[in-house]
Amino acid sequence: MLKQKTIFIILLLTLLISGCTKLKSDKDAPFSKIEEEVSNFEKRTIYKELTEETLHKIPDEMLETAILDYIDLQINKSNQNTYGTLKKLNKSFQIIYITYSFDEKVSSEGFAGFFMNEGKIFIPDLLDSLREIKAFTSEKIATDAISIYNKYREAFLDGNTDEQLKTKAESELDRIDESFYRKNEDLKELRKIYIKEHLRDFITK
Repeated sequence: MLKQKTIFIILLLTLLISGCTKLKSDKDAPFSKIEEEVSNFEKRTIYKELTEETLHKIPDEMLETAILDYIDLQINKSNQNTYGTLKKLNKSFQIIYITYSFDEKVSSEGFAGFFMNEGKIFIPDLLDSLREIKAFTSEKIATDAISIYNKYREAFLDGNTDEQLKTKAESELDRIDESFYRKNEDLKELRKIYIKEHLRDFITK
């Protein structure tokens, strides 16, 4: 399940990195901007419904967050699992959630972490979702990673005790991780473009 704390941590790390980079060139640059951005994120409005008017007034840089917040609300109040709840939403919501989850998990834990955790439930929809946002490089990389996953599927099952099999799988996935980290493709920007082009798909009321 997508956690707001995860979004917050990613934002904080991004701001800290950018802040530190700026400090190298400007010794007097304050951290007040970082604090302000984090504060704004924490105080953001979480919309229970996304009307056309609401979507048009949300700043472009916060649209994805508003959509992810809405999806998170649906997951939290549902008695189904994440995938079951997600499938009740339209395709555009699914695409944003799946590609965000993929991006966040692989960026922080690699493909092994993605497949070990919730990520494997998205495998049937992942490649199509990446294609929909025109993330063609990531789609190719994910295709290679899924091939390795299928080869060592048992290594990613809950309760697996074959450490040798797990090590082999992780070793092969490490090579794919490097391709993902080196890719010249901004998934967040591609999701932003997709959202703007399909804004009406995210109207819930």
